[in-house]
Amino acid sequence: MFKTTVDYCRSRGSHVFVCFIHFSTAFDTVKYWKLFIKLLNDNIDCKIVRTLAYWYSKHSVLLDGAVVYLLAFILAYADDLVLLAPSWKALQTLISILHLQATHIDMSINIQKTVAMVFAPKLRV
Repeated sequence: MFKTTVDYCRSRGSHVFVCFIHFSTAFDTVKYWKLFIKLLNDNIDCKIVRTLAYWYSKHSVLLDGAVVYLLAFILAYADDLVLLAPSWKALQTLISILHLQATHIDMSINIQKTVAMVFAPKLRV
């Protein structure tokens, strides 16, 4: 999914600014009930939150990284996250939002395993 997204943007003349993020705390240490309350406060459909809470309460592997999901410009799997943006400013905005939200649910980012890079547009002939 990542490669396809980057190739799509580059082939249309766009830069792709990327940040590969690794969380220090594994998902099994996340305070999920805080996360569920936050989702409800952010007006996420209560049926979705109820389903996630049910899966969590039944010890489903969904929340420990067995599922890859896409949300806007964010790709995530287990304790890794990839942010994609069309500019450095947009990437910084995503990083700032992520930092705020991760702090809210007591997760920390491992800066030793976090890197940023840029993919240049493909040359058109």
